Amino acid sequence: MKKVVMALFMMLSFASLQAQEKWSLNLSGGYENFPENPYNKDGYRLGGEVRCYLKSQLYALFDFYVGSNQGSKTLSYLDLNSEMQRGKLDWKRREYGIDWGFGWEFMQLYQHSLYVQGSLGVLICNEHRPKQDWNGNLLSEVEKGREVHTSIGLSLGYDYHLTDHWLVGVNYTGYLHWGGLDKVVSLWILDNSTYFQHTINARIGWVF
Repeated sequence: MKKVVMALFMMLSFASLQAQEKWSLNLSGGYENFPENPYNKDGYRLGGEVRCYLKSQLYALFDFYVGSNQGSKTLSYLDLNSEMQRGKLDWKRREYGIDWGFGWEFMQLYQHSLYVQGSLGVLICNEHRPKQDWNGNLLSEVEKGREVHTSIGLSLGYDYHLTDHWLVGVNYTGYLHWGGLDKVVSLWILDNSTYFQHTINARIGWVF
């Protein structure tokens, strides 16, 4: 994994050296959803992005974000006396992610622009979730867990340029996450922890 991160960093650094004198810094925030997870479904995220334009429409990017997500569901579980009970169990999730990638502003018309971008990154998830016994039964006790995922992201967005230097916009990003960073060398192997994430974000940017 260290070699992959180093290769991505060198690629972005080389691209920066070849780039035009145009960069942008962007801050974003919005809504996230995990459609296949019945416990942690809806939440929010905040992040930032740096773009380095290689040509007038092509750019390299680096972004980072944090997410917060929690939920509950009515389920059967074993209490401390090993008796089956039914009630609401809570889940909490905190995420920290970084991505590298490339984008293309395929339409630039007056103050308007549309873009598409793809990225590869790493997501660290900290979770609070009910424990399970040897038979897979949920318990009333809560345990902390940490997982590291590889992520592929695809974004479609719109920007409105307020001035030559300031812009506002909105975008949709879909992620495919899967566990086991060792599997980054064999992308066709996706284990049972594979899941999707959808985000909708508003953003503000400064071009210089």
